[in-house]
Amino acid sequence: MIFSALQLNRHQIPAKRNGFTLIELMIVIAIIGILAAVAVPQYSLFVYRAKFSELVLAGGSVNSAIENCYQLNSGIDECNVSSATPVVKGQVTDTILTRAANGSLVASVALTGTTTPIIEVTAIAGDGMDSRTYVLTGVVTGTAGIDRFVSEWQVSGTGCEVGWC
Repeated sequence: MIFSALQLNRHQIPAKRNGFTLIELMIVIAIIGILAAVAVPQYSLFVYRAKFSELVLAGGSVNSAIENCYQLNSGIDECNVSSATPVVKGQVTDTILTRAANGSLVASVALTGTTTPIIEVTAIAGDGMDSRTYVLTGVVTGTAGIDRFVSEWQVSGTGCEVGWC
């Protein structure tokens, strides 16, 4: 009788085990690792683009002031440079440039150019921005003092070279 009971236990179906096998866990960890390898660099790029947008915003305010000066003065060359006190109506002043550079990530905003306006916005040295620049160069159309205007703005700079624009 004891012998037949032992034989019966040996032929029983093993109990179902709960949980995951080691190979299933390793596959899940591998999938998470692949996703992280793709996501982390993309996240870093988005963070720097978001920071760089502060430079774009600073350049945009000066851009609008220059276009206003061109509209008021038919695009005379004085609209392409800044001065402490305005020489012509609507000219960009040093105060406007200082206010444009008031952002936490903006080191400076400069307006240069003789026949075309050039706006150069420089980032701070720290915070991963590494003194990157954002440069707007105006493309002018027409004759100065008669009908000249900024037809478009070309974007360049070291920040654009790394894909932040």
